Amino acid sequence: MLSVPAEFPHAGSQAYLRQTARPVRIQRRNDDGTALVIRTDVPRGYAAASAVFTAQPDDLFATRNEALMVAAKPRRRRKRGARK
Repeated sequence: MLSVPAEFPHAGSQAYLRQTARPVRIQRRNDDGTALVIRTDVPRGYAAASAVFTAQPDDLFATRNEALMVAAKPRRRRKRGARK
């Protein structure tokens, strides 16, 4: 799609996911601040719809080292409904 490399965090740039440091390419920025990304570590013939997903802006990093050094986000606990 985009043949000209762009600087992080713009569309067309290379990024890395939080903690796993999987390489992705930013396809587009959404109005809500999220980014549509595609995994680039998947072989071309196997890249399917599962390789394209929406990522939060704080889950994307410019370098592999930055992505690996960030602590995991704390998981939110689900609230239990009232028991009857």
